Amino acid sequence: IEVSNGGCIPYMDCTGIHFQQMLRSGMRVVPVGGDDNHRMEDVGKAWLMVKAEELSYEALIDAFEKGHCYVSEGPEILSLTMEDGKIRVKTSEAVNIVLRGEGRYAEAAVAKEQLLTCAEFDYEPEKLGTFFRIEVRDAAGNRAYSNAYFTDSL
Repeated sequence: IEVSNGGCIPYMDCTGIHFQQMLRSGMRVVPVGGDDNHRMEDVGKAWLMVKAEELSYEALIDAFEKGHCYVSEGPEILSLTMEDGKIRVKTSEAVNIVLRGEGRYAEAAVAKEQLLTCAEFDYEPEKLGTFFRIEVRDAAGNRAYSNAYFTDSL
């Protein structure tokens, strides 16, 4: 599902909520982002970051289909790991980093005196439900959206 489109950002017409609704309904969709290049001022405002073994069509498609990607309007998700019952996220500078679960459950790390570059959350599948994902927002209001991680396959 397209979660962010550069041309739609000024209108606050991006579809993070639709991504969440599709996941809640049981669909295992992968987020994408981009710009339609209809106008030059919309170019480069949203994109898909893919972690692939190499720069080839086959490797990129394989990584995308496996969900080794995230959508960004600027913020970077530098690492996302889970170990010892903790979900750890490292990002570029952010005003908040949010852990979202299946239902209404969410947790947020919020910048106080200085911007954040990391967050740590307890991994509690009973609270998260069937999946979790991360959203990052920077000081300019731009967002990054991780892929969803399903608790039955972790």
